[in-house]
Amino acid sequence: MTSEEMQSTMQFILEQQAQFSVNIGKLGETVGRLTDQVIKLEASVAAIGEKVDKLTESHESLRRFVGAIAVAQATTETNLARTDERLNNLITIVERLY
Repeated sequence: MTSEEMQSTMQFILEQQAQFSVNIGKLGETVGRLTDQVIKLEASVAAIGEKVDKLTESHESLRRFVGAIAVAQATTETNLARTDERLNNLITIVERLY
């Protein structure tokens, strides 16, 4: 290998190393941005988790409330049927009297 060829090869290696260093620097910047985005994403996921927990609590509360309303409605229907029966009995008595 001649001196010129060796000089050319060394120049090529130095240029490649310089390009490699630039690329590593760019990758480092990209990793830094990705790290920031992951941190923001973690915060968003945590906030969504809290909202899901609150929504679950609200759903359970609503389910219990609807259950209570259903029981109250059944009681009201029973009472209304009794009232209808008693009213019909009263109407029958009044009709007999007049």
